[in-house]
Amino acid sequence: MSENVKRSTWIELFFNPLVFIKNNWIIKFDRILIIFILIFAGTSSSFDNIIRKLVDFNVLTSIETEIADRALFSWWIYWLYIICNSIISGITIWFIGGWWFNIRLKFSGDNNCDIKKCRFISIYMNMIKSIPLFSLILILNLFFPNIYIAYSNICIKSLYTFIFYGMMIVLIYFEYSVAVERFSVDKKKVKIWFIYIPSVFFFITISLLIYGIVK
Repeated sequence: MSENVKRSTWIELFFNPLVFIKNNWIIKFDRILIIFILIFAGTSSSFDNIIRKLVDFNVLTSIETEIADRALFSWWIYWLYIICNSIISGITIWFIGGWWFNIRLKFSGDNNCDIKKCRFISIYMNMIKSIPLFSLILILNLFFPNIYIAYSNICIKSLYTFIFYGMMIVLIYFEYSVAVERFSVDKKKVKIWFIYIPSVFFFITISLLIYGIVK
């Protein structure tokens, strides 16, 4: 791949994602870098699985439940789970997330969107949510003996909720902005696929969290 582009810093991904994505459509396929990015992108999914276990969501497989049980009380098992699950989640985001972003663009009116660009956008967008969560986990690792005790702290629980669900709202806005600014989409259709439908999923997720807590 020989696409020469001006690179933006990762900090710019959080404060000016449109410029970041413009300057980072495609990165060279350095295997180590790709694996590193996929792990970060999948971190939020791994952390969410543990939280589901804590609020007793019945959505994990038997194997995931067994591993989650052990990860709740041991940081090294937790980190092993995070790394392994993050790679799988990151690959899923790369293929499924990129495909879904591409499909939404097509339904929004852009039939010539590049699937490879959509995959990188999907990864970048997930990293906006994953990097803060990964940083939170590192901090918790220093001050709490395990994730179970950490999440039992009301301040930590509130912080996690703010980051995870706050970033979901930010992602809806960022994905909509990228679709409008970087692709040839219909202004009405793009609102349906990038604002209204994601918002419905967001409120369903919030409802499941509340149900799991109060049940």
